[in-house]
Amino acid sequence: MAHLNTLLSGILLPALLIISALFFLIYLKGAPLLRLFSNLRLLKHQSVRGESPMRAVALALAGTLGVGNLVGVAAALLEGGAGVLFWMWLSCFASMVMKFTEIKLGMAYRQVTKQGNFQGGAMFYMSKKAGRIFALLCLLCSLTVGCAMQSSAFAGAILGKTACGFPGLLAGALLLLPLAAALYKGKSRLFDLTALIVPLMSALYIFLCMILLIHHRTALPQALFSVFKNAFYPKSALLGGGVSIFTVLRLGIVRGILSNEAGCGTAPMAHGTSGAESSDGQGALGMVEVAFDTLLLCSLTGLCLLVCPSSLEETSGISALIHAFSSVFGGLAKPLLSLSIYFFAIATLLCWAFYGRQCLSFLFPKKKSDRIFDLLFCLTAFLAPLLAEDAILSFADPIITLMTILNLYFLFKHRKDLRSSKPHKTKD
Repeated sequence: MAHLNTLLSGILLPALLIISALFFLIYLKGAPLLRLFSNLRLLKHQSVRGESPMRAVALALAGTLGVGNLVGVAAALLEGGAGVLFWMWLSCFASMVMKFTEIKLGMAYRQVTKQGNFQGGAMFYMSKKAGRIFALLCLLCSLTVGCAMQSSAFAGAILGKTACGFPGLLAGALLLLPLAAALYKGKSRLFDLTALIVPLMSALYIFLCMILLIHHRTALPQALFSVFKNAFYPKSALLGGGVSIFTVLRLGIVRGILSNEAGCGTAPMAHGTSGAESSDGQGALGMVEVAFDTLLLCSLTGLCLLVCPSSLEETSGISALIHAFSSVFGGLAKPLLSLSIYFFAIATLLCWAFYGRQCLSFLFPKKKSDRIFDLLFCLTAFLAPLLAEDAILSFADPIITLMTILNLYFLFKHRKDLRSSKPHKTKD
C-alpha cells in the first residue's frame, strides 16, 4: 500500500498537475501570470450578495495553511536537503496557474442559494454523476486530510510520536472546543473566525521567523546558495546517505503542491462564495493565496532551518524547528511554536468543515444533515490523535488522486470557458 501511495501522490499526481499547468498556461497565452495585477484590479467590482473576495480567500487560505507548512516542510528538508526549497518554489508557479483555472471555472458555474448567497465548487462544473462522486470523495477527504490528519499531526507535534491515550485525547479536546463552538454558530461564523485567525496566526509566525532570520542574518547568503546548489547537485541527505536529484525534485514539487492544494478542486468552494463580479479577479486572488502559502510561509520555514545548520541533525521535522527557534527564543521556542501550530490546525479544521458541509448539501440538497456532519467531524478531530498519521494518509492519498483526476478532466473539457471574459453563468 505504501508503494502505491508513493506512486500516486509522489509521482503520478505531481506529473499530472505540472503537465496540466503547462497546457493551460499555453492555452491561455500566459494570461494567468502576465495579467495578474490587472486582474486583481477587477476586484473593485462586487455584487451586493456573497462574501467579500478577501473573506473568501481567507477561508481558502485557512485550508492550505495547515501543520504541513511547518512540520511538513521541515521533514522534506531533512529527507531531501536544501534543494527541496528550489523545486518547491518552481512548483509554486504551476500551482498558481492551476488555482487560477479552477477558481475561474468555479466562478463561472456557481449558483445562488435560497438565501440569496453564492455557492460554488468543482462539482458544479462537472456532470451530475461525476459531481456527486467528487462531492462524496471530498466529503471523505474533509474527514481524513482536513480533520484527522490535522488533529493527529497537531498532537504528534506537541506531544511527540507517542501522542496516544489520555495525552492525545487532551490534544484533541483543545481542537474540539473552538471547532464545536464555531460549527454550532453556523457557516457565517466559520467565515468570521477564519477572517480573524488567518491574519493573526500568519503575522505571529512571520514575526517569529523574521526575528530568527535577522538573528542569523550572516548565515542567510550561504543558506540561499545551498538551495540553488543542492537543487541540481545533491551530495547527501541531511541525515546521512545519498540522495538523487530525482528525490530532491520529487520532494520539493510534492511539498509545494500538497501545501497549496492546487488542482484538487477544493478552492472553488471557498472562492465561489465571493461576491466578486470578475472571475479573472477572483482567480488572480487565488494565485496570491498560493504565493503567500508556498513562496512566503513555506520558504520562511525552510530558511529558518537552513540558517541554523545544527537543527538539521534532528530526527524529525518538529524537533528540527524547535531546535532552530530555541537558538533565538530559548525555552519559549516550544510554547511559541505550539501556539502557531495550534492556530494553523484550527484554521484548517474550520475550512475543511465548510468544505464538508458544502459537499453534503450538494449530495442531499433537500435534507438538513449539517448537524450530523458536525458531530462526526468533531468526533474525528477529538479521536484522531489515537490514530497513526501514516494510516490516515494511506487512506487519503487515493481519494485526493481521484478528486484531482476528476477535476483536471472537467477543467480540460470546459477549457473554452476559461478563455471567455463574459459575465459568469450564475444560476438561481
